[in-house]
Amino acid sequence: MIERLVELWQRWHYRERSLPRIIVRAGLVVPGWALRLSLAILTAGCLWLAANPRWSTVFVLILAAILCLGLMIWPDYHLALVVIVVSAMMVFIGGEEIGGLSLLGLATLGYLLFRLSLAASLLKWSSRIQLKALLRAPDLLIICLTGLLQLARLLPAPDDLWPTLLGTIGVIVLALLSWLVVQAWRATN
Repeated sequence: MIERLVELWQRWHYRERSLPRIIVRAGLVVPGWALRLSLAILTAGCLWLAANPRWSTVFVLILAAILCLGLMIWPDYHLALVVIVVSAMMVFIGGEEIGGLSLLGLATLGYLLFRLSLAASLLKWSSRIQLKALLRAPDLLIICLTGLLQLARLLPAPDDLWPTLLGTIGVIVLALLSWLVVQAWRATN
């Protein structure tokens, strides 16, 4: 009798049941393959901005292809730092042909490359990440401020006004960053 009750209990308890349906709303997401593709595009952009027009196009294309494939296969921030250092060395070796606007663009692309490689190193090809996790406030502030510097550089102005203008913008940027640091410190204490 007890064996029969145990058998009925086990049959009822371990029966085939459908699991409850769970719906998770995550907002806007970015697939892992798109993040890796953006790393390749940013790598090509960094190397294109840093390349000297006198250099062989084949050399720059081969270097870009190797680094782009490397970042797509192995999206680690160490390789992103290699891309940034190679771009800086290309600018250093290239001489005086590169302008201040290209250097600001290179700094922006290098920063985006580093931040996205940090996120991509945690994801697989089929994984997804929320867009909100990628767009953090300090990152947006740095990108917007370098974008403002690039726009300010495009404006027509006398040559002797540029140091004053860029110095003023730099002081404003430093004041904003220090205000953000103080606000973050107050929030933690």
